[in-house]
Amino acid sequence: MTPPRFAFPQEPYLSSRFLLWSRPHAEHAQEELQRKLFPLARHALYYGLKSFRIGQGDEVLVPAYICTAAVDAIRACGAVPVFFRVGRDCSHDWEDAQRRISARTRALLVVHYFGFPQDLQPARELADRHKLALIEDCAHVLHGEIGGKPLGSTGDASVFSWRKFLPTLHGGELVIRSEEAARPEQIRPSSWAELKTLKRLLDMRVAYEGGAWIESLLQLPADVLKSARRMASRSAQPASPELQQAESSGFDLKTERMALSRVSRFVLEHSDVADIAAQRQRNYQGLAERLSRIPDVRPLFPALPENNCPLHFPVFIGNTGGAHRLLRELGVPATAWDGVRPSCIPEGSFP
Repeated sequence: MTPPRFAFPQEPYLSSRFLLWSRPHAEHAQEELQRKLFPLARHALYYGLKSFRIGQGDEVLVPAYICTAAVDAIRACGAVPVFFRVGRDCSHDWEDAQRRISARTRALLVVHYFGFPQDLQPARELADRHKLALIEDCAHVLHGEIGGKPLGSTGDASVFSWRKFLPTLHGGELVIRSEEAARPEQIRPSSWAELKTLKRLLDMRVAYEGGAWIESLLQLPADVLKSARRMASRSAQPASPELQQAESSGFDLKTERMALSRVSRFVLEHSDVADIAAQRQRNYQGLAERLSRIPDVRPLFPALPENNCPLHFPVFIGNTGGAHRLLRELGVPATAWDGVRPSCIPEGSFP
């Protein structure tokens, strides 16, 4: 019997159902002092660290289950990531974090894994006790709260990644709430990103809702854009020493990639986040009900916390090695962070 083939979108795509034409996107618009949009969340984290004057030789406490993009952003500042333990339920081990604090420790990163909230009270207490900048990694959070407070509102700074939820090519955000932080550096807008972003957005629409003529219409200007970029790269000025240091860590800070396009900003500001969150919550509940019938599949969070909208549905799948790769072969967008965890963490050191 031929196995089923699924057709789940691998990324968000544009749908008029989830667009608003008058009300702007207003998530997390309460008491923050500064907000800045970037192409990617890793750029937001980089500039967040720089705002707290974290640099060469400083240490940043980082949970050991982490994507290498976050580590690259820390290293691009010249800082050193110091890893601490994470439980099998993804809870942070605050006692282990406490033991790893030194005279050089300047910041503490808290990760809301998959969009599920961490207990922020011990994090806040630890940061205050040792005068550390507390940074919330909300890259997997569309909407959520803990103790009646929105995720991202407890830290001195927080980082979001809207492109994971919304049909934008780019879309990271830095929110700073500490009066002690310096204003993030001004980034220059890019004239290159507009057509590329629009084409990507329409390509995704074509892939799942049809309309191939749109793709053909945009192909010629896209080819012209590529040609112009190649010519510009040949005449580009040498990068600054700071930029060269950032890129040597595997972190890309090329100026032309550092601005959020107007197309991405429009989608970000006009997405019906409440409706998107409600649909994703229904999807989560539907998955929870169906997966409960399958032996050896155990959700990390069987019940969705109230008022939370995560990015993923995390599960343990028996003892099947590489189960996520088997699912991907069937068209199911599954991942185990294989290939994106930092190589600097010795194998077996944080089981």
